[in-house]
Amino acid sequence: MIDPNNKDELKKYDNRHDLSELADALQKEFGVTASQLTQLMACTGPVVCKVPSADGKRIYTYQGSGNIALQPNILVTVKHAFQDLGTGQLLPIDTCRFHNWKNPKDEIAIVIDDPSQLPPIATSMSKTPELKRQDMTAVRLAHPVEGCQALAIPEKGAMLQQGDRVFEATAKQDGMLSPWSGREPVTQVGTIRHVFPSGPDGPLAYFADLSGGEGGSGGGIFRIVNGQLILEAIVQGAGAPDRDGKPYSEELYQNQSGLVGLDENVLDPLLAVFPQPRPSP
Repeated sequence: MIDPNNKDELKKYDNRHDLSELADALQKEFGVTASQLTQLMACTGPVVCKVPSADGKRIYTYQGSGNIALQPNILVTVKHAFQDLGTGQLLPIDTCRFHNWKNPKDEIAIVIDDPSQLPPIATSMSKTPELKRQDMTAVRLAHPVEGCQALAIPEKGAMLQQGDRVFEATAKQDGMLSPWSGREPVTQVGTIRHVFPSGPDGPLAYFADLSGGEGGSGGGIFRIVNGQLILEAIVQGAGAPDRDGKPYSEELYQNQSGLVGLDENVLDPLLAVFPQPRPSP
């Protein structure tokens, strides 16, 4: 039994690091190139909502993670990134901004074109695959992310299988034990441990043996396919094996991270609500 107060022992179950620290490991196991590392820096980052208190004396900060996919102004994340998880209430969207790691001072406003892009007035985080699959969203940014070659998604939808190795890039997560610079994505490598079949409500959902914590929701799950960096899934619910000192177990939801696969059948209806560019006269 691991001593929960022994951080050196707990670190064995918490492999979250700066992207640059894992660069060699990602190149060796997945074939990640220097240009793909640059792409991760430019196309991933935190989703931050800063909400003033009623008396105007405090600022409450809520943070999730997001990924720029398909186009340089499309942010793919979880719906509950725009929600107070304690009360279930929606956050004022005009307080929410996307930051990318390449240009962290570029605070890009988030535009909601349709209510379906937001969660219901109740927490979207759930242990059930049905509600996990409904937590994905795509929203529009006020302007494209400079220097981001938008991430690709699987052509036929996510098809990860049990045993597949993947890597993750998120914003800061609560409960991290390893030092983190705050200037790069939080990155780790893990294995898909369980696959929930797709349903009429959405694509595949997964459990993976990735450490996690609040702030990581919406982060990207990646593979290299035919030499291309592919955004396969996003983090929906974050487990915490670093806190209980136990390796992955199917019986322990809090011991693993829940993921939802990316699928055009889910994204297309969301993208359809975006204003279409007018043809030139």
